[in-house]
Amino acid sequence: MATWPLSHLATFCSSPSSQCSATISSLSFRPIARIGGATGWYYGNQLWRLPGRAWLQFEVSAENGGSAIRQTALFDPVGLGGLLYWYGLWPVHRLVFAGMLRRIAKEAEMAR
Repeated sequence: MATWPLSHLATFCSSPSSQCSATISSLSFRPIARIGGATGWYYGNQLWRLPGRAWLQFEVSAENGGSAIRQTALFDPVGLGGLLYWYGLWPVHRLVFAGMLRRIAKEAEMAR
């Protein structure tokens, strides 16, 4: 997992990925489409109050007879609080993003 500042956008990015045995056709993006709302965020629901704007992007591609799911988290911090939030909680972010991907992969495999 890597994080890097995109200084021209004042946005920070993390892009971990996970493998699952579901094929793209059986995956059907159902677990990804259900993020938020009644389903929650699959991991760390209490942590999604942010001092800035955030986007999650998901890409699914065929890989080794299954699928690779790549999650990209973009964060546009508001002020010093936003910067402290992103960097201060980076170890927690790693756990949250990895936990989300594990649950999404598990849900995709169950949907096969």
